[in-house]
Amino acid sequence: MLRLTIFILSLTMFLSCEEDVTIKIEDNDRQIVINSIISTDSIWNVNLTYSKSIFSDQEFEYIQAASVKVTNLTNDQSFFLKSIGNGDYQRALMPNEGHSYELEINTDEGESARAVTYVPSVLKVEVMRSNSIDENGNNTIEIDIEIEDNPVEENFYVWEIVENKIVEEEIVTEPLNIDFTLPTEFEEGQTELKSLNSLLFISDDKFNGKKYSTKLTLGNDVINNGEGGNDNASSSETPRFNLRIMAVSKDLYEYLRTYELYKQTDIAITSINQPVNVYSNIENGLGIFGGYNLKEFPIE
Repeated sequence: MLRLTIFILSLTMFLSCEEDVTIKIEDNDRQIVINSIISTDSIWNVNLTYSKSIFSDQEFEYIQAASVKVTNLTNDQSFFLKSIGNGDYQRALMPNEGHSYELEINTDEGESARAVTYVPSVLKVEVMRSNSIDENGNNTIEIDIEIEDNPVEENFYVWEIVENKIVEEEIVTEPLNIDFTLPTEFEEGQTELKSLNSLLFISDDKFNGKKYSTKLTLGNDVINNGEGGNDNASSSETPRFNLRIMAVSKDLYEYLRTYELYKQTDIAITSINQPVNVYSNIENGLGIFGGYNLKEFPIE
């Protein structure tokens, strides 16, 4: 097992960051790292770098000269992306919902990598917010979510609540830990809905083509920014929240889930407790090629 440092995508807004990741590989050769998460509301962008040893003090090496070909497997149309620097390749086209795509990378040094993913259909979801009072008499916010599942697709969902804070006149989002209520039919022996920090993960194995409902609760300590008390509506410190609900490809679902598990277990690795390997769907390389559709709801 070789420990490498690679560029990966973080969970909040899919931003790039540098992360040490333990990866099982057969040799010490550097690996092509592909990061591309596509959606119907963004143009095509693929970032290419090389992995490096954690013992290296060099900067990440961007792959500046490569052939980046995208093939729409649904309509059999192909096109190439153009290098714009810093390992980024773009084209002013947007992916289509419900379509599958193949990504083929060929470098000037004779290296190649490949991946396939799809863009889920646009979400059909309803969100209702209501004020409530818990058993201790404290104010809470209850958020009811109802998703109408698409019966012709294998669907995977991820959602989170983030807090928007103004820091030096800039809005900064911070994930929150939240409570949730499971549907009655999933309470016993249910494994479909997983909560990792602020992220919730669920697949449609048990409700394919049906409506799925759940409830999220923001407690009084969160509403009042940790200051306590019940008069949160009059407080100038009351934060504004956003609920993000994403329909994601199976590849992106596994990537996000294992990355969250990796972050939780990496701080307590022992010879018995080995780190979680972050999922990758890249052939002859590392990273992620995934698709998603996002709907965002302000929670005041």
